[in-house]
Amino acid sequence: MNVFRNSLFLLFTGCVFHTAAVAQDAKEGFNPMNYKGKDDILQSASSSVDRLIVLEEDLGITPDQWKEYYRGGKGLEFDIDSISEDSRRCILLGVKVADGVLALKAKDAETLNACAEYIEQLAKDLNVPEESLSRGYKIKDSVNRGDWFDAFFQLGLYRQDIVRALKEAEGNDRSKAIMIVCGGWFHGASIAVEVMEDNYTGEITNYLRAQDYVSLMIAELESITRDDLKSSNEMQYLLESLPKVRSIVDLARDWKIPEGQISKDRLSQLKILANGLAATALNGTKMPVR
Repeated sequence: MNVFRNSLFLLFTGCVFHTAAVAQDAKEGFNPMNYKGKDDILQSASSSVDRLIVLEEDLGITPDQWKEYYRGGKGLEFDIDSISEDSRRCILLGVKVADGVLALKAKDAETLNACAEYIEQLAKDLNVPEESLSRGYKIKDSVNRGDWFDAFFQLGLYRQDIVRALKEAEGNDRSKAIMIVCGGWFHGASIAVEVMEDNYTGEITNYLRAQDYVSLMIAELESITRDDLKSSNEMQYLLESLPKVRSIVDLARDWKIPEGQISKDRLSQLKILANGLAATALNGTKMPVR
């Protein structure tokens, strides 16, 4: 865990996915090391995708090794035309952003381009204006040029563009954006857990410490007023599973003690809970929360 302390800065500044927000707040005396994002989940400096970054650094994971964590060969695949509800679209858009990060880590151009196409079509179906989707072309251009760092940066900004456009199109209603963030968090957590299971030490599981962020997700979801989202299978699954998720990731800061670690059994339970959200969105039927 020598890298642990060095990686914490990346983890708590939210890495590339929150670059714009952190840069703005830094001008106002913002301290990213103490920020917990208690006011706004869309700006919070915490993401399960960030765990993939620090795991790569800590474990020395290679692009070929990242490919082993794909679902269905090229990430999680589905027929977009069969997804008709906004709640399902939101969750799956977040899922494909997380899959896109996985493709970037694996330096797999084909898969990343496929993820960008999923994101674009789902965003269009959510009524995101065409002009807010231009960054998808920049991602593909970066990949074709072999500039993987720029592709990663553009993917993070692409998500921000979509979230911003949704808020503006919905009269500053954040409901869809919140569900997108939750979908990405759950899927990123599932991937991170698989990596940890394959390289298990109690200490490394402290990367999943996120009790404040999970509490914020619950509060944000409970504030949603759109009836179709409130009554959706995805919302029900989230609100039922998140207290269980929080009990697993409610860890002490000290990774050297048992209270700062997740056991193998609890890690497996977290993966089941995380996978259940994507399965609910894919199947259109609420999965049981176990």
